[in-house]
Amino acid sequence: MTRLLALLLACHAVLQVSAALLPPRNLSLYSKNFEHILQWEDPSHESGIYYRVTCSKMYAEYETVKDCANLTRRLCNLTKAFTNISNAYRVRVFSFTDQDASKASTSISLTPKQKSKYDPTHPAIGRRSDTADLLQIFSCGISAESRQSG
Repeated sequence: MTRLLALLLACHAVLQVSAALLPPRNLSLYSKNFEHILQWEDPSHESGIYYRVTCSKMYAEYETVKDCANLTRRLCNLTKAFTNISNAYRVRVFSFTDQDASKASTSISLTPKQKSKYDPTHPAIGRRSDTADLLQIFSCGISAESRQSG
């Protein structure tokens, strides 16, 4: 009887651990014309999951991104959160439901000035009166080799 009770308790513990919400994975950060979009995958594949994105400047504490606090889709626009194009930023994502929350995803980082791709055909860029200034800022962080391949 004692063995049966121990086995039942062990099975219950395994079920509780396996039911835990998994953290989002495969984060990707796409930056074009200094617009920064974060996407990720959800390994839990459950309905009713929400997401929270946190961001920090390198070596600072993480803070919740205001516009990405209770997302139902796996996409977050980080443009407002990355206030200085020269700073390096780290981001991570949590998933949660009414009953459970995941650990943080693996963090990824981006320095907008170095990684943002420039598209001169983008309508928002073409309408800007300060396009030359934007190009000058953008080219400061990119090597000639990078500009030729992009």
